[in-house]
Amino acid sequence: MRLAVCVGLLIVVIRGVDWNDFRKVVSNLDLSLAALALVVFAPAPLLQSLRLVWMLRVQDIRIGYWLALKLSFAGNLLNFVVLGSIGGDLYKAYYLTRHTQSKTEAVTTIFVDRVVGLTSLVLVVAVVTLLSFRDPLIGQLEAVGPLKMGPAIGLMLLAFVVGAFTYFNPWLRRALRIGQLVDRLPLSHLIRQVDEAVHQFRRRPGWVIGSYVLTFILQFAAICSAYVAARALGMEEKFVPYLVYVPLGFLVWAVPITFGGLGTMDVYYQKFFPQAEMGDIQQAFCLAMFVRLTQLIWSIPGVMVPLTGAHLPSKETVAQFQKDR
Repeated sequence: MRLAVCVGLLIVVIRGVDWNDFRKVVSNLDLSLAALALVVFAPAPLLQSLRLVWMLRVQDIRIGYWLALKLSFAGNLLNFVVLGSIGGDLYKAYYLTRHTQSKTEAVTTIFVDRVVGLTSLVLVVAVVTLLSFRDPLIGQLEAVGPLKMGPAIGLMLLAFVVGAFTYFNPWLRRALRIGQLVDRLPLSHLIRQVDEAVHQFRRRPGWVIGSYVLTFILQFAAICSAYVAARALGMEEKFVPYLVYVPLGFLVWAVPITFGGLGTMDVYYQKFFPQAEMGDIQQAFCLAMFVRLTQLIWSIPGVMVPLTGAHLPSKETVAQFQKDR
């Protein structure tokens, strides 16, 4: 099924490209700006690793930054070879459980880390759209496809806020009898452990706020990298619309329906950027490839992590685990 969806999307992408114009776009590429786009992305994986350290600290799981960096690079690399962008999360979750006895808390933290990343993208899009709704380039969001993107983004943000408030509010939890409902579910003991791990984030808001701040910074770096790449391809000079269109592309890319997200972001770029008159289909196609290539290049060091066994716990850590049992 995944393969069929991937092939179908790639066919749509390739059919939309005029290859003569594509060659012109590539030949006119500003190499100095392209190199700069690669450099601008550099802080993203470094801050991503620091965010992982901070979020694990909420669960009293203490790992070094170096280990978090290795797991992040290896996880980012796996995002390109498995289903959507969740393969790296599964990898990090599994090997984190090898470094701590708080296994449920470690896996839950990886899930929450993903939620922080996705919700921050929605927040960026929602805030910029709200503040710049008069911008004709951003206003094109309302004219693309059968579903108006502006209201859709607002509904996503509203659903997150209402859901989070309901989930974390003690009075509502009692009124809805969530505890009783959990007790009736299969694996209720495990679900209660996960529930308790998630509630740790409510009790330590400082770490969560700090993690969101890191996320906004690293995503801004990624957006700026995409913007510089777009300028290297001769696309729209105005920066603000990229604060909407690029995060939306990342959200589409995160949908786990193809291998490595192939075709999803490409179809989105080819639809939205030409519609907003920020570039033609060939430029949008090149931008999608460049964004993907940038992230792939910055994940290549992750190849060495499984090859060298650097993701495994030390003998001292294993011995301590056996002693504590």
